[in-house]
Amino acid sequence: MNRGRVIAALVALTLRSTLRSRTAVLLAVLLPLVLGLLPLILQSGGTPEDDFNLTLLYVLGAGWGMTTLAALVLGCVVGSADIDASRFQLTRVKPVPPTVLWLGQWCGLLCVQLAAACAVTVLTLAVLAAYVPQGFLARPANLTTPAKAVKEQYVALPPGGSASFEFVQEFNQPSTLRISIDPLSGHRSGVDVQVQTAGITTNLMGFGENQLRVPLPRIAHTVELKHLGDQRQPGLLFSANKVAVLQPGPPFWAALLVGGVVLFLVLAVLAALGLTFGCMFSFPVALFTSVMLLVTIFVAPDNPEEFDTSLRVNRAGLMIGRAAHFVSSPLIEVNLFDSLTLGDLAKGRAVGRLALMYLLVLPLGLCVFSAYVLRRREYGGGSM
Repeated sequence: MNRGRVIAALVALTLRSTLRSRTAVLLAVLLPLVLGLLPLILQSGGTPEDDFNLTLLYVLGAGWGMTTLAALVLGCVVGSADIDASRFQLTRVKPVPPTVLWLGQWCGLLCVQLAAACAVTVLTLAVLAAYVPQGFLARPANLTTPAKAVKEQYVALPPGGSASFEFVQEFNQPSTLRISIDPLSGHRSGVDVQVQTAGITTNLMGFGENQLRVPLPRIAHTVELKHLGDQRQPGLLFSANKVAVLQPGPPFWAALLVGGVVLFLVLAVLAALGLTFGCMFSFPVALFTSVMLLVTIFVAPDNPEEFDTSLRVNRAGLMIGRAAHFVSSPLIEVNLFDSLTLGDLAKGRAVGRLALMYLLVLPLGLCVFSAYVLRRREYGGGSM
């Protein structure tokens, strides 16, 4: 039998069972209800910019939370359906190769996750259009060019001191230099700084914001920042990797569409994870195990200096932490919520690496592992 037809049939079966599940029905009802009513209970941030960012973060965060949980639950439901129905010898009852079976079910789940990601994106755009001024969605998103990486994570700028940043290119058109000040560095009221680049000197007297945004007609390879204050003024501390040149890009709603793509990639890998655990356990155990694994990914350390590696359990924890860091590093690199709050467009290369990891590498590994589990069940005559 043609494997393409088999996968298409499995996709149709998975879609039918998934759309009839209580999880999908509940998500379809709660998602527009929660996202539509959430801005009504938010307090004003004081300025239209603050209101926009507050509405964006809460609405998009609620949509992400609901859909990611639903993706994990649906994956566990589809994978554990035969175990819950006491059909353990699955591949013997249905003469389908385990890899084809897993891929067909995952592709069916992908269709559902694509619809969920589109729904969150469209609802977010609709809520923002209804509750905030129209100009915010039409304004250009920022195309960012970060400064060259340095060894120090933070750069200190004491009174009278200076710091230099290098870029890979010159910017001959009008651009904006953005430097993010660490909010934990203390009180910044009354600090005087000077920005020098391409023979242009700009003095910023008495600023007190968390960010320096300096519009410049052109920016050279090197930018120098000087602290003009005396010892009575506080010093500055800022992240070296948050110094960037901003240029106008596509409308901001295009950045939200890129966020929808990132959400779809996250839902795809969560569905694959739930489907894999569903192949091994019944639904309650699969859901509990997958949730605990995700919690471990967020809390596991990857630095050997944080604990004693002479103990076997600590070495195992270190290995888990490094694996978790490897898996989550593409998503951290995209840094979607911070980018949208700052008005930035997520970088195409970062999204491409995320797609490679979450749509190919991780699902392929989970597919091979699930095929092994299903084959063991076939020859073993029961569950593992």
